[in-house]
Amino acid sequence: MANRVITIFISAILLTLWSSFSWRVLPLYEQVLKDVPNEEQFVEQISRHINESGVYRFPGISHVDRISETSKINWLERARKGPFGYIFVRSEGVNPLEAGIYIRNFVINILASSLAFWVLTLANIKQFKKRWAVSLMFGGIVAVYGHLQMWNWMFFPIGFTLVNCIDTLVAWSLAGVPLAMGTANKPTNRY
Repeated sequence: MANRVITIFISAILLTLWSSFSWRVLPLYEQVLKDVPNEEQFVEQISRHINESGVYRFPGISHVDRISETSKINWLERARKGPFGYIFVRSEGVNPLEAGIYIRNFVINILASSLAFWVLTLANIKQFKKRWAVSLMFGGIVAVYGHLQMWNWMFFPIGFTLVNCIDTLVAWSLAGVPLAMGTANKPTNRY
């Protein structure tokens, strides 16, 4: 039991440290996240028109399958003309450096590491390299199903998407080391 907790904890620490390092030290995200020009005017317009936190899209449409053909054609024309996008708004504001965000991130990383540990234990793979490769595949699944899906459906820029994919793969390559070490020769009947 202690080995399991230590393994999961170390894996979560590595995920958390890599995340902080990749966002705060490496210039990866600085190259793909852009600041809004004329930010004060932009924020003033958002505050004037959007009162509720949420995800907003433009051009807007209620539900593409339930509107008239004329409305659908109008929406498609506006979408093709551009701009097209999504805005994520937190109308009440946030402190992006508050401790709670980092604590939630660590808890999420503990959950992810626990799931990975459980899968690796059930797989009962004998070789370290293969266990590590399976750990890396967790990052691959997130990169493909998460980040590439957002690129496809939400039109995230390819540069931003690739940075997120690389970031995720590196994180799981690091977290995979303690996971691969801590799941060696674990019998599957304990779970």
